[in-house]
Amino acid sequence: MFETEAGIPAFLKIAPSLIAFAIIWALFEIETEGTISWAALFPCARYKKSPETKEITSYHILLGLMLFMAFEITSIAVFGIWIPIEKLVQLGAWMLLVTNLEDYLWNIMNPSELYGWKETFVERRYPTARFIWNIPVDYFMMTGGSLLFAVISGINLYLWLSVLIALIMVAVALTISMPAVHGRFPEWKRRYQEHNRRHCFFLGDDVVATIQVDFSDGRSGYTTEVPGVSTTGRIKHR
Repeated sequence: MFETEAGIPAFLKIAPSLIAFAIIWALFEIETEGTISWAALFPCARYKKSPETKEITSYHILLGLMLFMAFEITSIAVFGIWIPIEKLVQLGAWMLLVTNLEDYLWNIMNPSELYGWKETFVERRYPTARFIWNIPVDYFMMTGGSLLFAVISGINLYLWLSVLIALIMVAVALTISMPAVHGRFPEWKRRYQEHNRRHCFFLGDDVVATIQVDFSDGRSGYTTEVPGVSTTGRIKHR
């Protein structure tokens, strides 16, 4: 499991692993969810406490449980033991940081024209209405939870801060470089633009809508993805 000693060796063990995990996880969810964020087209159960918060979906709960069991199974297969409680708390501290980075990278790496730093965070297409400096409040809460877990489990705070800075630097680097990357892979971008044409429509200049088809009578309706916006009417192609 992750070690808690301070210094460059521990940092070099942890930071690259977390970064690679977040990138692969983000790419996986981009491939599965396409251009519709937060599993909006998945037939999963949903719970939303208020218009300003994200939905809780059964898809994300099961995905989290699957990742947890992957760590447990690995621990049993390699070390022959269940993960000790202290190590679970340490793992939780790192996973909260990974979850933040993965969620951010989903919006930055997604080749759809609907996503990117400006589209998602500046124009507030992220699925929550709470922001501080164009950054979702959720990210600050997750980082605070990670710090709390780090303190409880004895992770060296210098190590934790160094890893956090490394993840932020990767997020900034990918934010700057992804437009060029998307340009180098036009087929990837084309597939997602085609997905937009099939499933996404625009009710105005900046309101994105998702088709919901009622197969019983063949008619289509829509719901907006913009927090706090409720609209009805005919679907408009962009």
